[in-house]
Amino acid sequence: MGEILIEFANVLIAIAMLVVSIACFYAGRCSVAKDEAKTAKDEAREYGRQRGNMETTLSHMNESFKQLDGKFDKMDEKFDKLDAKVDGELRELRKEMKVEHEKLAKRLDDHICNDHGGMRL
Repeated sequence: MGEILIEFANVLIAIAMLVVSIACFYAGRCSVAKDEAKTAKDEAREYGRQRGNMETTLSHMNESFKQLDGKFDKMDEKFDKLDAKVDGELRELRKEMKVEHEKLAKRLDDHICNDHGGMRL
């Protein structure tokens, strides 16, 4: 009967070791799954933070581009006004130059006729 008890004890020890092994495997697996879930959650949080930063940066860039676009429009208007002003001033200068040229031509013609007895041009 002693041998049966020893065999029975050996079987119980083997079963107990099997149960402990399964429990350890399950506990380890649960721990790994928990760590993976935490890592995935952290990565998702980081992705969300980076996406938020990127959206904020894009928003600021869009605002800056709108401001620059407005400045370019104002500069374009100023250049158009300046261009019109310069064109007007050039027309006036051309008129003045034509009048001065005609005066100079008349003086030269008078000088030639009066002082040198030449014919008028």
